Amino acid sequence: MNVPLTESIRNVAVVSHAGSGKTSLVESLAYCAGSLSVPGSIFAGTTVSDFEPEEIHRRTSLNTAVLRCPYRDRLLTFLDTPGSPSFIGETRSALRVADGVVLVVSAASGVRSALLRIWSMVRDSRLPCIVFVNDLDKDGTAFDNTVEDLRKELEISAIPLILPMGSGAQSGDIADLLQNQVMTSRPDRPQSQQEPVPPEWRDRVDQARRRVAELVAEGDETLLERYLTEGELTDEALLEGLRAAVQSGSLVPIVGGSALRHIGVHLLLQTLVDLLPSPVNRARVAPLQGTGLMEGGAAVSRHPLPTDPFSAVVFKTLIDPFIGRLSYVRVYSGTLEGDSAVYNSTRQVRERGGHLFSIFGKKYTPITRATAGEIVAIGKLKDSLTGDTLCEEHAPIRYPGIQFPKPVVSFAIEPKSRPDIEKVSLGLHKLIEEDPSLEFVRHAETKEMVLSGMGQLHIDVALEKLHRKYGAEVIVHAPKIPYRETIRSV
Repeated sequence: MNVPLTESIRNVAVVSHAGSGKTSLVESLAYCAGSLSVPGSIFAGTTVSDFEPEEIHRRTSLNTAVLRCPYRDRLLTFLDTPGSPSFIGETRSALRVADGVVLVVSAASGVRSALLRIWSMVRDSRLPCIVFVNDLDKDGTAFDNTVEDLRKELEISAIPLILPMGSGAQSGDIADLLQNQVMTSRPDRPQSQQEPVPPEWRDRVDQARRRVAELVAEGDETLLERYLTEGELTDEALLEGLRAAVQSGSLVPIVGGSALRHIGVHLLLQTLVDLLPSPVNRARVAPLQGTGLMEGGAAVSRHPLPTDPFSAVVFKTLIDPFIGRLSYVRVYSGTLEGDSAVYNSTRQVRERGGHLFSIFGKKYTPITRATAGEIVAIGKLKDSLTGDTLCEEHAPIRYPGIQFPKPVVSFAIEPKSRPDIEKVSLGLHKLIEEDPSLEFVRHAETKEMVLSGMGQLHIDVALEKLHRKYGAEVIVHAPKIPYRETIRSV
């Protein structure tokens, strides 16, 4: 599947607060989709998503990782985002290029205030969302209680699509209310078994399925009339009505299980394939519109078709002393060829791109072209930065950029030795190209170099990268305040 059909693509951002199990879930999704032979471990530092030394050391995600996973006749691209508030800019950039969201909630910790902040970003982006309730294999967890908390705290029309048939350590079997069957998972293999619902569970499953049908029918007059007349909905009508409700944002489906034991992960894979939109379907709800440079700033539209003029947005930049500069781009329309010329409409400069790569964590596989809807990496873009629009020069368009948060904390830094002076300046400017939520200035009054970021962790990680990548060491201290004198009386 080197050049997939746009209708087969699903670009999904996996978001939540730190510690909810996002990276473990993405690892399990890749494993169950067949892209991993053996799942990695956060504690062992072997996950595909957390590959930077700073992430392995802290056992937490600090960057958005991209995993391209073919699954049956679909191409799934997962964006594993950090959960720490210090790296909220990474989450914003991922939401900018995603077509759908998986929101991870731990049944063990419940709905935290940090989750509310993440949810507000998802809501502002108006992306369709699926909630995965993680850690149902832990003692003391209850799926129904978590669903009620989500309804109340997130103010959503939650619609559970599963019925757990066990709790705590005894969990493993899950009733799929859409397919009306039981799915059994084992931690030692990626496959799941599908079995009929046991007789002792039939009444409870039928009752839960009726609640799903009622919620779906309430949002569609045709389905409601059919439901009231016939007393039920066919599997096809139920799925079609649910898909429309999810993509419009009126319903939020809830599935659950355990990422570490792969419980419910196959069901999540099938649910996001069935319910979340392709780039084509997403464009029907949120049309691709930008500003034209040849029309005096008038609005210009594109369609997610290979036959439309090429357009894309750079949503992430990586600069490595060994592999060079890589720009992560989401292709919105047209086709991007490797080693081809592109036009940066944001900076109004021509660029000669390098090779194209599909992305799987830190593994980059060369590809010849990328079509509308794909997320790929392109090398050697010298002037393009995160948030810039790439397009064809004869058909220019400029999409809205990515709004990164303003820094909230500042530290003065000074090189540890004279040889570090040039390394510090060069390294920090490259780190800021990678992470636009960092700021670096030289104060003319205090003669200090000041590095600003989203928190102590943000600054610490930036300085660790500065030392690891560019060999620069600095001394950190509180910045001076430039006091001023004024005449108070004559």
